[in-house]
Amino acid sequence: MATAKKETKTTAKKTTAKKETAVKTTKKETVAKATKTTKSSTKTATTKAATKTSAKATAKTAAKSSTKKVPKAKKPTITFDKDLFKRSVLYNVKTLYRKNMDEATPEQIFQAVSYAIKDQVIDH
Repeated sequence: MATAKKETKTTAKKTTAKKETAVKTTKKETVAKATKTTKSSTKTATTKAATKTSAKATAKTAAKSSTKKVPKAKKPTITFDKDLFKRSVLYNVKTLYRKNMDEATPEQIFQAVSYAIKDQVIDH
Protein backbone atom coordinates (compact mmCIF):
# COMPACT_ATOMS: atom_id res chain seq x y z
CA MET A 1 0.00 0.00 0.00
CA ALA A 2 2.82 2.31 0.69
CA THR A 3 4.05 1.90 -2.88
CA ALA A 4 0.61 2.67 -4.22
CA LYS A 5 0.49 5.90 -2.24
CA LYS A 6 3.96 6.87 -3.48
CA GLU A 7 2.97 6.18 -7.07
CA THR A 8 -0.21 8.23 -6.69
CA LYS A 9 1.77 11.11 -5.20
CA THR A 10 4.36 11.06 -7.99
CA THR A 11 1.63 10.78 -10.61
CA ALA A 12 -0.24 13.65 -8.99
CA LYS A 13 2.98 15.72 -8.93
CA LYS A 14 3.65 14.92 -12.60
CA THR A 15 0.10 15.85 -13.57
CA THR A 16 0.30 19.09 -11.59
CA ALA A 17 3.68 19.88 -13.12
CA LYS A 18 2.28 19.25 -16.60
CA LYS A 19 -0.68 21.54 -15.88
CA GLU A 20 1.59 24.31 -14.59
CA THR A 21 3.83 23.96 -17.65
CA ALA A 22 0.78 24.08 -19.89
CA VAL A 23 -0.51 27.19 -18.07
CA LYS A 24 2.90 28.89 -18.38
CA THR A 25 3.05 28.01 -22.05
CA THR A 26 -0.41 29.39 -22.75
CA LYS A 27 0.45 32.58 -20.84
CA LYS A 28 3.58 32.99 -22.96
CA GLU A 29 1.59 32.36 -26.13
CA THR A 30 -1.07 34.85 -25.04
CA VAL A 31 1.57 37.50 -24.31
CA ALA A 32 3.24 36.78 -27.66
CA LYS A 33 -0.09 37.05 -29.50
CA ALA A 34 -0.93 40.28 -27.69
CA THR A 35 2.46 41.70 -28.62
CA LYS A 36 1.99 40.68 -32.25
CA THR A 37 -1.50 42.18 -32.26
CA THR A 38 -0.20 45.42 -30.78
CA LYS A 39 2.59 45.55 -33.35
CA SER A 40 0.24 44.78 -36.21
CA SER A 41 -2.32 47.32 -35.02
CA THR A 42 0.45 49.91 -34.74
CA LYS A 43 1.56 49.03 -38.27
CA THR A 44 -2.04 49.24 -39.47
CA ALA A 45 -2.52 52.63 -37.83
CA THR A 46 0.75 53.85 -39.32
CA THR A 47 -0.23 52.49 -42.71
CA LYS A 48 -3.65 54.17 -42.51
CA ALA A 49 -2.06 57.48 -41.53
CA ALA A 50 0.43 57.16 -44.37
CA THR A 51 -2.38 56.33 -46.78
CA LYS A 52 -4.36 59.39 -45.69
CA THR A 53 -1.28 61.58 -46.02
CA SER A 54 -0.45 60.18 -49.43
CA ALA A 55 -4.09 60.59 -50.51
CA LYS A 56 -4.00 64.25 -49.50
CA ALA A 57 -0.70 64.74 -51.31
CA THR A 58 -2.10 62.99 -54.38
CA ALA A 59 -5.18 65.22 -54.31
CA LYS A 60 -3.03 68.34 -54.07
CA THR A 61 -0.79 67.11 -56.87
CA ALA A 62 -3.82 66.28 -59.01
CA ALA A 63 -5.27 69.72 -58.40
CA LYS A 64 -1.98 71.36 -59.37
CA SER A 65 -1.39 69.11 -62.34
CA SER A 66 -4.95 69.50 -63.62
CA THR A 67 -4.34 73.19 -64.13
CA LYS A 68 -1.02 72.46 -65.79
CA LYS A 69 -2.42 69.78 -68.10
CA VAL A 70 -4.79 72.13 -69.87
CA PRO A 71 -3.05 73.11 -73.10
CA LYS A 72 -2.98 76.73 -74.00
CA ALA A 73 -5.21 77.72 -76.87
CA LYS A 74 -3.31 78.29 -80.06
CA LYS A 75 -3.73 81.69 -81.53
CA PRO A 76 -5.38 81.40 -84.90
CA THR A 77 -3.42 82.69 -87.77
CA ILE A 78 -5.39 85.52 -89.26
CA THR A 79 -5.10 85.90 -92.97
CA PHE A 80 -6.67 88.91 -94.55
CA ASP A 81 -7.34 88.94 -98.26
CA LYS A 82 -7.61 92.55 -99.29
CA ASP A 83 -9.14 91.85 -102.71
CA LEU A 84 -11.77 89.56 -101.20
CA PHE A 85 -12.70 92.28 -98.71
CA LYS A 86 -13.10 94.87 -101.48
CA ARG A 87 -15.31 92.53 -103.46
CA SER A 88 -17.38 91.81 -100.36
CA VAL A 89 -17.95 95.53 -99.73
CA LEU A 90 -18.89 96.07 -103.39
CA TYR A 91 -21.30 93.11 -103.23
CA ASN A 92 -22.94 94.49 -100.08
CA VAL A 93 -23.44 97.94 -101.65
CA LYS A 94 -25.00 96.37 -104.74
CA THR A 95 -27.33 94.00 -102.87
CA LEU A 96 -28.34 96.34 -100.03
CA TYR A 97 -28.72 99.64 -101.89
CA ARG A 98 -28.78 98.70 -105.60
CA LYS A 99 -26.03 101.24 -106.35
CA ASN A 100 -22.41 101.44 -107.56
CA MET A 101 -19.62 102.60 -105.27
CA ASP A 102 -19.70 105.98 -107.03
CA GLU A 103 -23.42 106.43 -106.36
CA ALA A 104 -23.41 105.21 -102.69
CA THR A 105 -23.34 107.71 -99.83
CA PRO A 106 -20.63 107.51 -97.15
CA GLU A 107 -23.18 106.10 -94.70
CA GLN A 108 -24.14 103.34 -97.13
CA ILE A 109 -20.47 102.47 -97.75
CA PHE A 110 -19.90 102.42 -93.98
CA GLN A 111 -22.81 100.03 -93.56
CA ALA A 112 -21.51 97.77 -96.37
CA VAL A 113 -18.03 97.69 -94.77
CA SER A 114 -19.60 96.80 -91.40
CA TYR A 115 -21.43 93.86 -92.93
CA ALA A 116 -18.27 92.70 -94.70
CA ILE A 117 -16.33 92.73 -91.39
CA LYS A 118 -19.17 90.92 -89.63
CA ASP A 119 -19.10 88.19 -92.28
CA GLN A 120 -15.32 87.79 -91.89
CA VAL A 121 -15.59 87.48 -88.10
CA ILE A 122 -18.41 84.97 -88.23
CA ASP A 123 -16.86 82.84 -90.97
CA HIS A 124 -13.40 82.69 -89.42
